[in-house]
Amino acid sequence: MGLSIIGYGNRVRKTYINSKYLNIDYIFRRNIKNNKFTNSLSDLVNSESIFISLKRSKFLYYIFSLKKLNFKGSIFVETPSISLIKFQIFRKKIGKVWVLEEYPFLKEYLYLRKIIKKQKYQKIFIENDGFYVLYHFLAIIYFILGEKITTINKANKNFFYIRHNSITIKSNYKKTIKRKLKIYIKANGIVEKIYDTNEKNSFEKDLLFRKKFFLKYISMFNKTYFDVNDYNFINKLCFKLKLIRYFHKLKVI
Repeated sequence: MGLSIIGYGNRVRKTYINSKYLNIDYIFRRNIKNNKFTNSLSDLVNSESIFISLKRSKFLYYIFSLKKLNFKGSIFVETPSISLIKFQIFRKKIGKVWVLEEYPFLKEYLYLRKIIKKQKYQKIFIENDGFYVLYHFLAIIYFILGEKITTINKANKNFFYIRHNSITIKSNYKKTIKRKLKIYIKANGIVEKIYDTNEKNSFEKDLLFRKKFFLKYISMFNKTYFDVNDYNFINKLCFKLKLIRYFHKLKVI
């Protein structure tokens, strides 16, 4: 079994249903039961993955409902704005949950963090505005490389540092400072350089990004670089990479 979807908003209709990369088992809608549409959550349980494309106030209800139904696959929770893989939860109980674009201080998230802490589920990664751009960029790179994103050792509103083997990246970004990070990619998909236009230093490939990677579909973007502040492009890039890597299981070299 492949993918099922909870919700039927514009993004589901325009993106998921028309995507040639997806094999959809069921779409859950309360008032419709016809062909691929179902009004019973139990029909979705045998799917390998489930996308939840609903308002923020509703997704927790469906996570817990799937938990009660003993769903063991992967869950993708989608919220508005930038789509970004951030953390996984409930691994032992209901499989993997990937949250795309998190709002860490909303009531639902604070409640979710409390549950995770109490039950000792996998660590939750929180992203604040102070280091949003750089962390966002790192998350994309780690995803491309097929690695779990590195631990944030310390974080508050305007400061963080990340350790990855022998390299430590520090930041003290403030919301009033416009950061501009660019990643230069060779024609064969290898990361050449990461450049911060606000700083003299750039992150060279000899450090964090020494690993060579290749993506079969990188040519579809037709860009020699992209601006990390270009959120619409980042959103499309992340989404396409998730679909390509997860459902086609492409190998990263």
